[in-house]
Amino acid sequence: MEFLVGADGTISFLEVNTRLQVEHPVTEEVTGIDLVREMFRIADGEELGYGDPAVRGHSFEFRINGEDPGRGFLPARAP
Repeated sequence: MEFLVGADGTISFLEVNTRLQVEHPVTEEVTGIDLVREMFRIADGEELGYGDPAVRGHSFEFRINGEDPGRGFLPARAP
């Protein structure tokens, strides 16, 4: 689930995705849980291998997208 929290404290719902998100390594880093392994365990009929994880530390993920403003911000071509 994705939410936005406004400066005034209002919470707005964005979306629900049932697949593994591309950002999952960030969650894995701060919880110590291998989400891919857990997905396979659940698919095999096993129960979750953990309780409520304690979040520790911080994790950042960055992505750089090359876009061409002269082409309506389409992905930039390689030189």
